Amino acid sequence: MAVLQRPRLLSHRLCVGGLDGRRIAVLRCGVGPQRAEGRTRRALQKVAPAEVWTVGSCGALSDMLAVGDLVTADEVVFKERRYRLRPVPGLTCGRLLTVDAPIFSPDKRREVAPIGAIACEMEAAGVAACHPDLRVLKVVSDRAGAEPDVVIDGVRAVAMARFHVRVERLVRTRLLPVLRGT
Repeated sequence: MAVLQRPRLLSHRLCVGGLDGRRIAVLRCGVGPQRAEGRTRRALQKVAPAEVWTVGSCGALSDMLAVGDLVTADEVVFKERRYRLRPVPGLTCGRLLTVDAPIFSPDKRREVAPIGAIACEMEAAGVAACHPDLRVLKVVSDRAGAEPDVVIDGVRAVAMARFHVRVERLVRTRLLPVLRGT
């Protein structure tokens, strides 16, 4: 929210302001599809956007993706639900898998492979359930369930702190320029 001009808090999770001459609202919906859906529904009662974007990080399920790559989706899958989406032009596009918990193990990665998703994340399906015109913009923060990540491997608390620092840097350096350009 620090990048918004004249930000105004509508709640501790919802802020409205300007970005390059456009009025936007930013919602920190939290982790997980249920949280994302509930908090998005409440936010949509306060703001009426022309379009909704879910922006954040994802784990690569495709070996063609690397940390720092940007992805968008034409479809998101969560359990038996499927949502058609409007992709962001010019980015790697494919199916995303919304999950309840991160994919850490190779076994779990193999288990979800038949879905054909290029990446997994934890919010898009919850947001898609609330708004028919959704765009997804995610930056790859890890290779979900693939080889161990030397940057974040180690003591759990330290590893999670390193991971969150990585995600924050990727969002600012990779995602923000795309948002400004749309």
